Amino acid sequence: RTQTLHRVATPHYASPEQFQRGGRIDQRSDIYSLGVLLYQMLTGELPFNASSAHELISLQMTAPPPPVRKLRPETPMAVEQLVNRLLAKDPAQRPQRIGEIPALFEAALNLSATSSDMSLDTVSLGDLLRTHEVAASPAQDEARLRTGVARPQTSESPSLTTKEAGPET
Repeated sequence: RTQTLHRVATPHYASPEQFQRGGRIDQRSDIYSLGVLLYQMLTGELPFNASSAHELISLQMTAPPPPVRKLRPETPMAVEQLVNRLLAKDPAQRPQRIGEIPALFEAALNLSATSSDMSLDTVSLGDLLRTHEVAASPAQDEARLRTGVARPQTSESPSLTTKEAGPET
Protein backbone atom coordinates (compact mmCIF):
# COMPACT_ATOMS: atom_id res chain seq x y z
CA ARG A 1 0.00 0.00 0.00
CA THR A 2 1.24 3.41 -0.92
CA GLN A 3 -0.30 6.77 -0.49
CA THR A 4 0.67 10.04 -2.14
CA LEU A 5 0.36 13.15 -0.04
CA HIS A 6 2.03 15.60 -2.41
CA ARG A 7 0.23 18.67 -3.67
CA VAL A 8 0.49 19.35 -7.35
CA ALA A 9 1.32 22.90 -8.41
CA THR A 10 3.32 24.73 -11.04
CA PRO A 11 6.26 25.87 -8.90
CA HIS A 12 6.73 29.28 -10.55
CA TYR A 13 3.11 30.19 -9.83
CA ALA A 14 2.72 28.51 -6.43
CA SER A 15 2.23 30.62 -3.32
CA PRO A 16 4.69 30.37 -0.43
CA GLU A 17 2.13 28.59 1.74
CA GLN A 18 1.90 25.81 -0.83
CA PHE A 19 5.49 24.89 0.00
CA GLN A 20 4.99 24.90 3.76
CA ARG A 21 4.14 21.72 5.58
CA GLY A 22 0.62 22.24 6.85
CA GLY A 23 0.29 25.54 4.99
CA ARG A 24 -3.31 26.69 4.64
CA ILE A 25 -4.26 26.83 0.98
CA ASP A 26 -7.24 29.00 0.10
CA GLN A 27 -8.27 31.67 -2.42
CA ARG A 28 -5.36 33.84 -1.33
CA SER A 29 -3.04 31.26 -2.91
CA ASP A 30 -4.83 31.88 -6.21
CA ILE A 31 -4.47 35.62 -5.65
CA TYR A 32 -0.71 35.13 -5.28
CA SER A 33 -0.65 33.15 -8.54
CA LEU A 34 -2.53 35.99 -10.22
CA GLY A 35 0.21 38.32 -8.95
CA VAL A 36 2.85 36.11 -10.59
CA LEU A 37 0.92 36.17 -13.84
CA LEU A 38 0.46 39.96 -13.72
CA TYR A 39 4.18 40.43 -12.96
CA GLN A 40 5.05 38.25 -15.94
CA MET A 41 2.63 40.13 -18.21
CA LEU A 42 4.13 43.48 -17.22
CA THR A 43 7.80 42.53 -17.33
CA GLY A 44 8.04 39.56 -19.65
CA GLU A 45 9.79 37.65 -16.86
CA LEU A 46 8.79 35.52 -13.90
CA PRO A 47 9.32 37.15 -10.51
CA PHE A 48 11.33 34.17 -9.34
CA ASN A 49 13.49 31.91 -11.44
CA ALA A 50 16.22 29.52 -10.38
CA SER A 51 18.32 26.67 -11.67
CA SER A 52 16.87 24.16 -9.21
CA ALA A 53 13.47 23.48 -7.69
CA HIS A 54 14.93 23.84 -4.18
CA GLU A 55 16.34 27.30 -4.97
CA LEU A 56 13.06 28.35 -6.62
CA ILE A 57 11.06 27.31 -3.57
CA SER A 58 13.46 29.19 -1.30
CA LEU A 59 13.05 32.36 -3.40
CA GLN A 60 9.25 31.99 -3.44
CA MET A 61 9.19 31.72 0.34
CA THR A 62 11.69 34.40 1.34
CA ALA A 63 12.83 36.81 -1.38
CA PRO A 64 11.02 39.90 -2.62
CA PRO A 65 10.52 39.96 -6.39
CA PRO A 66 12.69 42.35 -8.39
CA PRO A 67 10.82 45.66 -8.65
CA VAL A 68 8.57 45.81 -11.71
CA ARG A 69 9.75 49.37 -12.38
CA LYS A 70 13.37 48.22 -12.48
CA LEU A 71 12.50 46.02 -15.45
CA ARG A 72 9.84 48.34 -16.92
CA PRO A 73 10.45 51.91 -15.67
CA GLU A 74 7.33 53.19 -17.44
CA THR A 75 5.11 51.11 -15.13
CA PRO A 76 3.08 53.38 -12.84
CA MET A 77 4.00 53.16 -9.16
CA ALA A 78 0.41 52.26 -8.18
CA VAL A 79 0.47 49.26 -10.55
CA GLU A 80 3.78 48.09 -9.10
CA GLN A 81 2.33 48.42 -5.59
CA LEU A 82 -0.67 46.34 -6.59
CA VAL A 83 1.59 43.59 -7.97
CA ASN A 84 3.63 43.64 -4.75
CA ARG A 85 0.46 43.37 -2.69
CA LEU A 86 -0.69 40.34 -4.71
CA LEU A 87 2.77 38.79 -4.23
CA ALA A 88 2.92 39.31 -0.46
CA LYS A 89 4.52 36.35 1.29
CA ASP A 90 1.99 36.52 4.12
CA PRO A 91 -1.52 35.66 2.88
CA ALA A 92 -2.96 38.14 5.39
CA GLN A 93 -1.19 40.96 3.50
CA ARG A 94 -2.86 40.04 0.18
CA PRO A 95 -6.43 40.91 -0.79
CA GLN A 96 -8.60 38.48 1.15
CA ARG A 97 -11.24 37.90 -1.52
CA ILE A 98 -10.99 37.75 -5.28
CA GLY A 99 -13.90 40.21 -5.40
CA GLU A 100 -11.61 42.95 -4.03
CA ILE A 101 -9.22 42.79 -6.97
CA PRO A 102 -11.25 44.58 -9.67
CA ALA A 103 -11.53 47.68 -7.45
CA LEU A 104 -7.81 47.54 -6.71
CA PHE A 105 -6.99 47.28 -10.42
CA GLU A 106 -9.29 50.18 -11.22
CA ALA A 107 -7.83 52.28 -8.41
CA ALA A 108 -4.27 51.57 -9.57
CA LEU A 109 -5.15 52.58 -13.11
CA ASN A 110 -7.03 55.70 -11.95
CA LEU A 111 -4.15 56.74 -9.69
CA SER A 112 -1.74 56.12 -12.56
CA ALA A 113 -3.77 58.36 -14.85
CA THR A 114 -3.95 61.22 -12.34
CA SER A 115 -0.51 61.38 -10.74
CA SER A 116 2.55 59.17 -10.51
CA ASP A 117 3.22 60.59 -7.01
CA MET A 118 0.06 59.09 -5.53
CA SER A 119 0.28 55.74 -3.82
CA LEU A 120 -2.17 52.87 -3.81
CA ASP A 121 -1.11 52.31 -0.20
CA THR A 122 -2.77 55.60 0.79
CA VAL A 123 -6.19 54.56 -0.50
CA SER A 124 -8.54 52.88 1.94
CA LEU A 125 -9.74 49.53 0.58
CA GLY A 126 -13.06 50.04 2.38
CA ASP A 127 -13.53 53.36 0.59
CA LEU A 128 -12.65 51.74 -2.72
CA LEU A 129 -15.10 48.94 -2.22
CA ARG A 130 -17.91 51.35 -1.33
CA THR A 131 -17.02 53.79 -4.12
CA HIS A 132 -16.83 51.09 -6.77
CA GLU A 133 -19.87 49.19 -5.50
CA VAL A 134 -18.01 45.90 -5.25
CA ALA A 135 -18.62 45.26 -1.57
CA ALA A 136 -20.55 42.13 -2.45
CA SER A 137 -20.58 39.19 -0.11
CA PRO A 138 -18.53 36.09 -1.02
CA ALA A 139 -21.81 34.29 -1.84
CA GLN A 140 -22.77 37.08 -4.28
CA ASP A 141 -19.33 36.93 -5.92
CA GLU A 142 -19.64 33.15 -6.27
CA ALA A 143 -23.14 33.45 -7.74
CA ARG A 144 -21.90 36.01 -10.27
CA LEU A 145 -19.07 33.71 -11.30
CA ARG A 146 -21.42 30.73 -11.69
CA THR A 147 -24.00 32.62 -13.71
CA GLY A 148 -21.62 34.86 -15.63
CA VAL A 149 -23.51 37.95 -14.48
CA ALA A 150 -21.22 40.96 -14.28
CA ARG A 151 -21.33 43.64 -11.62
CA PRO A 152 -23.28 46.73 -12.57
CA GLN A 153 -20.98 49.44 -13.92
CA THR A 154 -21.29 52.99 -12.68
CA SER A 155 -20.78 56.02 -14.86
CA GLU A 156 -19.46 58.13 -12.01
CA SER A 157 -15.77 58.70 -11.52
CA PRO A 158 -14.63 57.38 -8.16
CA SER A 159 -13.41 59.85 -5.58
CA LEU A 160 -10.32 58.55 -3.87
CA THR A 161 -9.08 59.86 -0.57
CA THR A 162 -5.33 60.13 -0.33
CA LYS A 163 -2.94 61.27 2.34
CA GLU A 164 -0.96 64.37 1.48
CA ALA A 165 2.63 64.76 2.57
CA GLY A 166 3.83 67.93 4.19
CA PRO A 167 2.86 70.20 7.08
CA GLU A 168 -0.75 70.73 7.90
CA THR A 169 -2.16 74.23 7.58
